[in-house]
Amino acid sequence: WRAWLDEKGVWALVLYVLLYVGGMSLGSHKQGRFAMAVFPALDVLAAMAYVHLARRWKRRWVSIGGALLLALQLATVLPFHPYYYPYFNPLLGGGATAVRLTRIGWGEGMDRVAAYLNTLEEPESLRVAARFYKYLIGFRGEAVNLDASGEWLAADKIVFYIQQVQRMQDPSPGVIRYFRQHIPPEKIIRLNGIDYAWIYPNPIEYAADPRLERLDGQLTLLGYRWRQTPDGATVTLVWENQARPPASVAVRLAASEAETGGWLPCHPAAGFEGAARTPGEVVESACPLSAKGLSPGMYSLQVGVRNGETGWRTLDFAAGWSVVRVTAGGAMERVEPEVAFAQLAQAALPPDAHRLEHTYDGKIRLLAYTLSAGEVRPGQSLTVTLYWQAIQPLNREAYVSVQAFAGDRQLVNRNGPPLDGGRPTATWRPGEVLRDAWRVDFPPDAPAPALVSLRVSLFDPQTIIPWPVQNRQGVDIPNAIAAVRLAPARWPVYRGPHPQAVRFGETIQLTGYESAITPAGDALEVTLYWRALSSPGEDYTAFVHLVDASGQLTTQSDVPPGGGVYPPSAWRAGEVVLSRHRLALPPDLSPGTYTLLAGLYRPADGARLPAFGAGG
Repeated sequence: WRAWLDEKGVWALVLYVLLYVGGMSLGSHKQGRFAMAVFPALDVLAAMAYVHLARRWKRRWVSIGGALLLALQLATVLPFHPYYYPYFNPLLGGGATAVRLTRIGWGEGMDRVAAYLNTLEEPESLRVAARFYKYLIGFRGEAVNLDASGEWLAADKIVFYIQQVQRMQDPSPGVIRYFRQHIPPEKIIRLNGIDYAWIYPNPIEYAADPRLERLDGQLTLLGYRWRQTPDGATVTLVWENQARPPASVAVRLAASEAETGGWLPCHPAAGFEGAARTPGEVVESACPLSAKGLSPGMYSLQVGVRNGETGWRTLDFAAGWSVVRVTAGGAMERVEPEVAFAQLAQAALPPDAHRLEHTYDGKIRLLAYTLSAGEVRPGQSLTVTLYWQAIQPLNREAYVSVQAFAGDRQLVNRNGPPLDGGRPTATWRPGEVLRDAWRVDFPPDAPAPALVSLRVSLFDPQTIIPWPVQNRQGVDIPNAIAAVRLAPARWPVYRGPHPQAVRFGETIQLTGYESAITPAGDALEVTLYWRALSSPGEDYTAFVHLVDASGQLTTQSDVPPGGGVYPPSAWRAGEVVLSRHRLALPPDLSPGTYTLLAGLYRPADGARLPAFGAGG
């Protein structure tokens, strides 16, 4: 064997392996992947040893030895199928020792987490937060990231993974210690005797948004629990301590400056006294709440931190998620968000606002809009005021797109952040109503008259992908919000040589027409002048037929009056609207006398409107 070791390069490989393993063993940060660099050298040494033995042993013994090595490998590996990462050398302490010395976990076992979650009642409705959420293969509910953004606070279940617990980073060391020390897990996933994942129920009933609900240097609010009591209610705040010395926390009910209850002190719950004195730790505080002295009505739950001897720094919860109703008898009840959202919208919207049911991606509602004018002319401007309401915390930005279309022609396309960039959507609190004004400038060459469709969208500014828009029932709907009348500077008046006085139905009159052969002689152009006697209330299509002396149809043209941009259903009494027709003439058209026939019909069923002459 000495001769084998003396072969050129062998000692260099041995020295490399020893130095690398020794150096990595001394480091404080250890992971299995760090050892990958040593395996090429070990593979070469193993191959050289196998060749050396093959040369010295008989072929039979080499085959037996190889088979025994393979059997030994299979015997030690197959029991761990399909998870091989949890295998650690039992001669060196196995998994129990490895957990203390090295980082473990690459997502293995998360499929078992998903399988467990799918056994729960209505898994499709579950929202689960996990740092390795993309590994929840097969989970039928919604998976979100367990990170510092705070999206996890609204989850039903919280999953901590072994590597996450070892690193003590995501979402924060204090949050990890809070769950590990105070919240019993409902399920532990084990692989090879190692606890790989802990599944917890979310102890927070009503989540806050930690990016917004915070007082710098004092606390970050995570959420709360609500419990009715015989003489009121108890609010259990869950918050992350940022203060040294401890913050003095209290709650109150507030409706306005004139109608506000006094501050009611909160005290750390049992077992959280140390956390209340330690920055970075999560604290639960019990806050008895009373409506004594308050009039019946709707109130907002507020959190305060003492600022000096007499002052308080106030923190409002997300407006629609913390509404409390005080009854005439002094009882208190928490109002569900949908009810609170409706109350807040009712109070904020002006009486002349046009109500909408547009919900974008299930997170933002366009409650209503107002227009500075119902009718404008080409070259003029219009102000559209939008009223937004967030119904979920937003972890991404959205831009607004305001567009105006006359038929298929786009007249206006304005894009940008809402509220001129003054309030990014990530800062919107659920429930609050935000007023957002947009100026719409119509081009001088815009068609008129026209009924312009105003369309409002939200889109991701990074990908330019629009957010889906739905109604309250979750059905996809168009993004059109309003129709604006674009009127001409002067309405047409017929002064030609072919005046008419033919009434169609009870609401439209043909006042005249113009006709001319094109210079090429291949078409007849006819313009009809339609006058609204009253608002028609429905749409029609105008037709012109050219018939020969025997009454046979030669050519025809069917177009909607107003060029398709000003439908009859939008007409007002006295308005004159044109329909322009181009009748292609057959190349073999015979000379002779031809008659023009014109009328209106309903496009849905083709039924023509009856025509009446001047005498009725």
